[in-house]
Amino acid sequence: MKLFTLLLMLTSATFAQEAEILNLADEIKDEVRFRNHDRRTLIQVQRDLEQALNTLRGQNRPQPPRGSELTCIDRDRDGRDPYVLGYRDPRTLSTTRIQNANVGSLNQCRDIVASSVSLARGMTTLTCISRDNDGRDPWAPAIIQDGRIKTMLPSLGELNACLESVTQSIFNRFAVSLCVSRDNDGRSPYQRISYELSNGNINKGETFNTLQECLVSKK
Repeated sequence: MKLFTLLLMLTSATFAQEAEILNLADEIKDEVRFRNHDRRTLIQVQRDLEQALNTLRGQNRPQPPRGSELTCIDRDRDGRDPYVLGYRDPRTLSTTRIQNANVGSLNQCRDIVASSVSLARGMTTLTCISRDNDGRDPWAPAIIQDGRIKTMLPSLGELNACLESVTQSIFNRFAVSLCVSRDNDGRSPYQRISYELSNGNINKGETFNTLQECLVSKK
């Protein structure tokens, strides 16, 4: 109901309504984040709301696309689990398997692809991979470049935690900032780090007791 109300207000927004629209959109973002919906749907709704908010706030400058050139490939070529991540070259449209990127079930693979973030004009991607290449916990954010795993970042334990960190990352053409487990064990404390795209340097920031505290630190 709130989403329908927001759409109506967006079609006839006036300056006086802007604050009310922004508050309503923020409420919707909070609600969809915690309700039991399909993760891919929630991610798309959140991205659409963020784009609407940025437009209303005058922040509609072009941003790098959220999304990626990743795809799912059945490991044994039988149309069944397990699946591995594949990379679709944006120049040639050819697809190759990414080594050491076994992600288990097709549903897990689809969630990972939907949550991945394209960086550096699509040639670099932030995603989640199974640290032990078995499609199971622990999971870690990773930088994929030209169809290969370039860097595996500290583990976040469960897949959902990793996906949340990736989808709530902030980035520009120079670096990407996200939350990880400080001690690489998927547990507290958590730390915000930034990864420099040009040289792979990792800059460590503030530490937090919970992942949620770290995620909201970007605001």
